[in-house]
Amino acid sequence: MGVVFLPQDYRKATIGRSLRRIAESRSHKRWLMYPSPMARDPGLEELVSSTVGDRPGLTEKAMFGGMAFLLHGNLLCGIRSGSLMLRVGQENEAWALTIPGVDPVAMRGRRMPGYVRALPEAYVDDAVRQRLLDAAVAFTLALPRK
Repeated sequence: MGVVFLPQDYRKATIGRSLRRIAESRSHKRWLMYPSPMARDPGLEELVSSTVGDRPGLTEKAMFGGMAFLLHGNLLCGIRSGSLMLRVGQENEAWALTIPGVDPVAMRGRRMPGYVRALPEAYVDDAVRQRLLDAAVAFTLALPRK
């Protein structure tokens, strides 16, 4: 579990004020450590790593409160506790959404075209996980390298 540093008087913040803004404020000199609410999922990370295999250009990076896999600098998939986000591309999104346990991705109320989120009922099946990750790899390899 990650750690978030917050000022000691974070509880006095008005509702709606971002904790991030408080944490970045220069007026606070005393900091406390609190466990981050977004936990990584080492078991799912290992499943994805073994499914994708050792590919040239594949890297792992802590992002989005979890772990992200990048292929030549482009996001391949993201993992957070109990959730696998995959970048399958718009042409693969339709068939991927027909799989039980796979939903479209929305961030801040905005749907992200070409991205799907697989819940445990989908990614525990080896064949489904392999098919989704193969689609994500194929799409990501078609993108320009960063």
